[in-house]
Amino acid sequence: MWYKETKKAVAVWLDAIVKFKNPILEAIDGPVFNVGVNILDEKLLEKIPDGYDEEANKLAMAIVEARYDDAVDSLATIAAAAIPTPVIDGTEAEKEAYHLLFQAIAIWLIKPKPAGMPVQDWVKSQLKKPPDPNEVKEAA
Repeated sequence: MWYKETKKAVAVWLDAIVKFKNPILEAIDGPVFNVGVNILDEKLLEKIPDGYDEEANKLAMAIVEARYDDAVDSLATIAAAAIPTPVIDGTEAEKEAYHLLFQAIAIWLIKPKPAGMPVQDWVKSQLKKPPDPNEVKEAA
């Protein structure tokens, strides 16, 4: 389930990004989003297994606050825990694989590709490599 602060932030975010030309619809969309987020939380998000709540909240807040790298990290953590991945299941390589996948998807959704640039070159230029666990240990 989402925390109260997360539900409020998501409802406010939806209200900010969805604009209606009709002033009556614009006046009521905030409360409608608030009710919708609460229903979503009670009916769907309540079914999220225990242990995913914290990451689900981190993910929602990262999206609302436009912290897409954090959102990708949360998605990778959730996917690595929830999806059995042959050969690499339960390893750091599994999370890195999901991290790269979700990072590529986020790049395609957020940043347009320059005209004339091959897709492979563009993706390589945009990807941030996840930290190498060996480098992190050496720095500590």
